[in-house]
Amino acid sequence: MQKFRKPESTNVAMTERRNWGNIFKCLVQMVRDQQNQLQSFASRHNFLEDRLRMQHEGWISDVRFHKDQISQKKRSLEDAKADLALGLKHREAAILKWILEHTEDELGDFKEWFEILSRKSSVREDQGTKSKDTGKKKKGTTDKENKPIWNTAEKDKCSCHEFSLLKSEYDKLSLEKYSEVSELLAEKKFVWNQYKIMENDYTAKLKTKEAEVEKANEKIKVLVSGMEQLRSENYEKDSKICELESKIAEMEAETKSLNKEISGLSVELESLRKLQNNNVTPVLNHCSDGNKASGLGIKSIKSRSMIVQKEIRTPEQPAAKSSERGKRSMKRKEPPVIPIVTPKLFSSSFKVPKLKSSAKVRNDR
Repeated sequence: MQKFRKPESTNVAMTERRNWGNIFKCLVQMVRDQQNQLQSFASRHNFLEDRLRMQHEGWISDVRFHKDQISQKKRSLEDAKADLALGLKHREAAILKWILEHTEDELGDFKEWFEILSRKSSVREDQGTKSKDTGKKKKGTTDKENKPIWNTAEKDKCSCHEFSLLKSEYDKLSLEKYSEVSELLAEKKFVWNQYKIMENDYTAKLKTKEAEVEKANEKIKVLVSGMEQLRSENYEKDSKICELESKIAEMEAETKSLNKEISGLSVELESLRKLQNNNVTPVLNHCSDGNKASGLGIKSIKSRSMIVQKEIRTPEQPAAKSSERGKRSMKRKEPPVIPIVTPKLFSSSFKVPKLKSSAKVRNDR
């Protein structure tokens, strides 16, 4: 019976070793998987950081470029406004100077014409006085009286003709000046309209650029919020990685402790096997010799073997209990305490039976 029990115990030990080996392999595989996951998380984290950094730098450069363009457009618009205002002022000044010059010329012409008319009127008055004097002195002759009247009428006609000519010339000059002034005013209106159109175009461009800048700012805000979210996610991932690393360290410590416990248990099992083998083998040899010597003591030997089996089974029960407690303690992470019990083959009340001699046995037969 004991010979059949030895392989069972060895099988149990082998199965336990296999189980612990499988558990250790599973733990090692879990640790490796977690390490691979951590490495993949770290690589993804670095990739996302680099990508977001590149995008942020690109957006910053675009914003700076757009701001520079807007500032250049504003400067060019201000310069164009200033140039246009200066041109308009210069043109107005030139027009006013030209008008002043022509008005001065016209005033000079009017003054000369007025002097000429005053001279002519004075000459006519002198001639009229002379004609009156001559008429008083020479009343007898009609021919002498008719000649100065004819001369004065001709002179009046000539002066009226000259006045009409001067008036027509003045009208022509005024019409020319009016046409020139109207042309200048039309040019001024055209330039002003062009200036307004340019101003509207520049304002529309500025509005579009401002809208683009606002969109870029919104995109930058979205990117910044995304960066913050990614940073928070990275922080959470880092915390998870730290937790996993701590768990891995704990699991490694547990595996080390389990390996130590397994080695201790294997040593204890080997010691128990050695003790059981050393204590059981001589009794079995003695019993086999007694059976060969005498065929009559079979009942006593059977009774002895039964007693030995009972006594051997009794110490195996606490060993089994201790093994169960050891397994529970392994689960609770406590070193198992297995008491080393030496198996008692014979009790204190056991008495060796007296065997009959071989001659008496032959006579009985």
